[in-house]
Amino acid sequence: MRRCIIASIILTTGCGFQYDVLDTQSVVEDKLIAETARFAGMKSVQVIGRITDSLTQAQKLQEPVGFYLSGVAWYYRPAVEKYVSLEPEYNHETATNVASHEVCHAVTGPQHDVKHWDCMASIATPTYPHP
Repeated sequence: MRRCIIASIILTTGCGFQYDVLDTQSVVEDKLIAETARFAGMKSVQVIGRITDSLTQAQKLQEPVGFYLSGVAWYYRPAVEKYVSLEPEYNHETATNVASHEVCHAVTGPQHDVKHWDCMASIATPTYPHP
């Protein structure tokens, strides 16, 4: 059972997978990186923002805008281009809110629970309804 859990974690989080680190190409990506640094400082955690165009096979099924892994808030460029904006827009999340979401994973862990929601609410607008 333990091996299955470890294998599941490796498949979904990318342990052992090499993510490409890309330079920012837009003001939205610049904002994601800057807000990640700002919120990490506010919450006293070590998190750096990175842009990537690579995902694990398991992640490709979900196409996340961002994910947190071992001190890095990864932002997936194709999803960022589709779903993230500087200002609130229909069917988009703001870069500020996305960055707060990933930094709060460094603070509270991988779950989307009340502690995670409260963390986001303390620095930006939560990206999902209160649990």
